[in-house]
Amino acid sequence: MLLTSAEANKRLRKLNEEMTALELKESKAAVFNAAMGEDEKKIRPEYSFDETQEQLESLRNQIISLKHRISGFNLRTKVEGYDLTIDEALTLLPMLTERRKTLSKMASRLPRERASSYGFGSNAVIDYTIANYDIASVQEAYDDLNDKVAALQNALDVTNSTVRGIEAEE
Repeated sequence: MLLTSAEANKRLRKLNEEMTALELKESKAAVFNAAMGEDEKKIRPEYSFDETQEQLESLRNQIISLKHRISGFNLRTKVEGYDLTIDEALTLLPMLTERRKTLSKMASRLPRERASSYGFGSNAVIDYTIANYDIASVQEAYDDLNDKVAALQNALDVTNSTVRGIEAEE
């Protein structure tokens, strides 16, 4: 059976949650406190070090295998409507997002802003920060990039939720 990336990632999240729960259970059951005179056998929590290690190893192996299959899928599957693999899109999106932040700062700048002032009266010195670019052009570039990021994210979501290509189990 083939899974979509979204389905595989849900399975991966479940495996990670199982591992976290087992590690928490181990941390609680591996040691226990008993008061003087209390029968340790009656209050001893059920715990087997060897069984727990086997379960943890099994979960680790399942996680590694599934992550490897997801990674292979991401490397070979094209995002619908783009000449990019999922892996390339996942690499590109943070770069575009960072650029969008820069453009947002630039677009929100005033053409001329007071940077600092010192002195009083006629001896006062005022420094200005002056934009060395057309703010409207930067705003337009920001809007275009924002649309591009949103479109790529949507296409990636569609690809991840509709394209089946990850083996359910090896």
